[in-house]
Amino acid sequence: MRALVVVLVLATLGFVAERALRGRERAPEALVERLLPEERAKALVVAAVSLERPADGTRWILARKSGLWRSLDGRQAVCDSRAIEALVAELLEARVLRRATGDSERAAYGLAPTPEWRIELCGARVLSDPGRDVLFALDVGRSLAPNAALVQHAGESAPLELDFDVASLLAAGFAPGRAPFEDARLVAGPFPGPQQTIDRVFVDHSDGAALELVRLRASEAELAAGAAAWTWQLSVDGLAKPCPNPRAEAYLAFLTSIPIARALSTKSAAELGFERPTARVTALSSSGEAMVVEIVLRRDQDRAYGLNRTLATVAELDVEVAELVAPSAAGLLELERPNVWDSWLRAHLSGASR
Repeated sequence: MRALVVVLVLATLGFVAERALRGRERAPEALVERLLPEERAKALVVAAVSLERPADGTRWILARKSGLWRSLDGRQAVCDSRAIEALVAELLEARVLRRATGDSERAAYGLAPTPEWRIELCGARVLSDPGRDVLFALDVGRSLAPNAALVQHAGESAPLELDFDVASLLAAGFAPGRAPFEDARLVAGPFPGPQQTIDRVFVDHSDGAALELVRLRASEAELAAGAAAWTWQLSVDGLAKPCPNPRAEAYLAFLTSIPIARALSTKSAAELGFERPTARVTALSSSGEAMVVEIVLRRDQDRAYGLNRTLATVAELDVEVAELVAPSAAGLLELERPNVWDSWLRAHLSGASR
């Protein structure tokens, strides 16, 4: 279930990226030249990407920090590393199919009077250098059929037809109010890591209630006898009880899929009440990596907030989503109660697939 959720969260980006890169299948004789000379492309050490909408002057700087790509603003939002690194790699390898002529084509495909986007590949001094340590800059217009886009070197007026649809890739990664390619989940990024599982979860409520959910893996002998690969155990006040697998699995799938309504400044945590959170959830992966999230519910104001202490990100959440983050023992154990996480996932997946 979790894998399906993550795939659908990123499905649009992946589909558009695949279509955008199909231009690579063109015959070599159709290619005019490289966008960047090969030696120059190999020499570039890209530490950050600046994405600007020249029409309104909005700019985002995305940079890799501690293994994750983030927006370098007050929110420090985690972004989709796969999409950003694919964008950089494809720009460095891009080919020009033809040189377009005339201002009419520039205007028709979004390069005049101002481009749709300006991409800057930047070096490590992106913040300290007033010029953002720009290594290469490209203006991007609209998509061309099939699987191409009209671009021009920044500041120039000679349009080029590029052999992949960078315009669609940028459009798919952009949503109003978010950083480009933002991972709009509270548990953003690759947690748990590849080939890893969540094996233990601690839930601490502000009223003192505490739960521990543990994955119990079957022994080889138990597997040979036909036992399930694992079962779940819930401990409350030192008393351990079997937890139905569908409940535990649905909860974990939800935990790694919690959508945020909007990212907030990292400096807002104190004023939002995270000195005394409503609940804290600590998830441990099979490799021992920890992910700690906290929830503040302000039901009187119909507001909810999430803090990912591991990633140092703060977000506003929908109240109905926040109420599912920290389960009660009864919600996990009592089968007469609805499986609220499974219901949410089904509704979420149904909405994402339409």
